[in-house]
Amino acid sequence: MELWCRIPREDMNDFSILTSEGYDPQLIKNGIEMKFPSLTEPYLIADFPEDTNYFLKLWEYGGGMTKTGSAYTVCGSTGQKLKPTKIFTTGHLSNNIHAEFEEKYGYVINSSKNGGINITYLQLQFIHDSIQVAIKHTWNGVIELLPNRFTYLKKAVYTTFRKANDYHCRIPYYIQE
Repeated sequence: MELWCRIPREDMNDFSILTSEGYDPQLIKNGIEMKFPSLTEPYLIADFPEDTNYFLKLWEYGGGMTKTGSAYTVCGSTGQKLKPTKIFTTGHLSNNIHAEFEEKYGYVINSSKNGGINITYLQLQFIHDSIQVAIKHTWNGVIELLPNRFTYLKKAVYTTFRKANDYHCRIPYYIQE
């Protein structure tokens, strides 16, 4: 989970300003992209151009091994599958990153191979003249005791559990095609 921004043009003045303020911007095709140093710190919007796009980078990754396993999936605020910006199909995929998402908010669900579940909700917040990420640790427990209030996340939770038990998992499980 990381906080990022994208400026939709290659402007060397913006690039120089961000660099002089201690950020590490990267030139990309048709713009500038930058990872913020911290997920939990607020950042002044005035430091960035008005048309800057702010987003969270979230990943689906993980899988099972012989005796252990852990997986993370990402879903929307109602438990719906999200469309990834990137699906990884080459390189070392076993229990690694399988899909990348750019979202303003969403759930990150973690499951261990034995059914331990952690549900976290993240959302970008604009407060006065700054942006920050609100992180709410929604629930932590075992899959058999998932509270009824999370019925809308049940499919995502059980899919994450299956991924955590998939030996050397190499594919995304919970994505919108």
